[in-house]
Amino acid sequence: MIVWSEEASTLRIPNADVAILEDCSNKFQTCLTDHRGFVFSYFRDCAEVDNSRLSYRPKIVAAIHNDLWMVFDAAPNYMFHYSIHKGVVGIYVGATPSFDFRHLLRSQHMRLDKFDALEYRLVSAATIAECKFK
Repeated sequence: MIVWSEEASTLRIPNADVAILEDCSNKFQTCLTDHRGFVFSYFRDCAEVDNSRLSYRPKIVAAIHNDLWMVFDAAPNYMFHYSIHKGVVGIYVGATPSFDFRHLLRSQHMRLDKFDALEYRLVSAATIAECKFK
């Protein structure tokens, strides 16, 4: 299980050290990084989408209804499952430190269920990094 503590600014991932997260957010985006291979950045306002203003630009691997699966160039070993109105609901962690989820961007026959064993669902009553319609 991944434990993402916003209060403590830490991220605990199985088989890895606890990452201390730096908050690089501003009024436009929610942004977090550990400067060692983990980054996340997404809009605070769902209607104000402008990738050029994000610190880290996501690449969308898949989109189904209100769910997005995205990867960042600065963190290719992680793929985020993002749900509009819920925020981050899951994080896929590569099987090896050099695993690169960006190869899925070129796959015409990609199956997300193939990666179920790599996904860690976030268990929290609070939403994490959700965008809102203002």
